[in-house]
Amino acid sequence: MNINVTGLILASGGSSRMGRDKAALKYNGVSFLQLAVGHLKAADCDEIYINNADNLTDLISGLGPLGGIYTALTSHPKVQYWLIIPIDMPTLTSEILTRLQQGLHDADVARFDNEMFPILLKSSDQMRNHITALATDKQQSYSMRQFTKPFNVNILPKPRGSEAAFANINSPEDYETLCI
Repeated sequence: MNINVTGLILASGGSSRMGRDKAALKYNGVSFLQLAVGHLKAADCDEIYINNADNLTDLISGLGPLGGIYTALTSHPKVQYWLIIPIDMPTLTSEILTRLQQGLHDADVARFDNEMFPILLKSSDQMRNHITALATDKQQSYSMRQFTKPFNVNILPKPRGSEAAFANINSPEDYETLCI
């Protein structure tokens, strides 16, 4: 499937467990932000947005990843496909992102088994309306599962031997393990 995809890097979290900005952390001498941009470029994203305080700032704070996705979908309604990755997955590969794009087929959402990120969304009015309802209802759960629940989701098997690519670096201990 040949589609025009826009990349979104979720980097607006408080990094409370890490104690410092994850985007500036380095893996093999390259910042997590540079790695994320590189992965999305290699996966042929037409444009790349960074959800953080300096670029695409959350319209509603306190929603976690859903806040960045809400901001992207509502700020850029003409984008048809969003390939979304968190800043804290430095070992993700462009091959995994390409496989995700190939796995969308007729679904609204594609993701890997037991993983919420990376995720590919086919943006629509229905999706924007749903995420707006979730984001503005203080009684709602702000989970990704709740967000994707009403949509046709294609759950792909992880490529063999790719488990390390899905690792999130959330704490100094995770980062130390990554750098060993």
